[in-house]
Amino acid sequence: FGTWKVEDIFPNWDKEDEDVEMKLPDEVIEELGLKPGDNIRVTCNEKTQSMTIEKVTKDVDKDEE
Repeated sequence: FGTWKVEDIFPNWDKEDEDVEMKLPDEVIEELGLKPGDNIRVTCNEKTQSMTIEKVTKDVDKDEE
């Protein structure tokens, strides 16, 4: 439901840090109903250069938690 630049999602992408910080846009947080401490699943597709973010719940994903 949206398109963002890599710099918007990963603010320290071009830094030489070992870890890359991920910041979800407010629209994504609101759409998924995320709160601090919620678990998410991030799926990347290199072919389409896209990323999917889903909220993980125990009810839906009970095999994984």
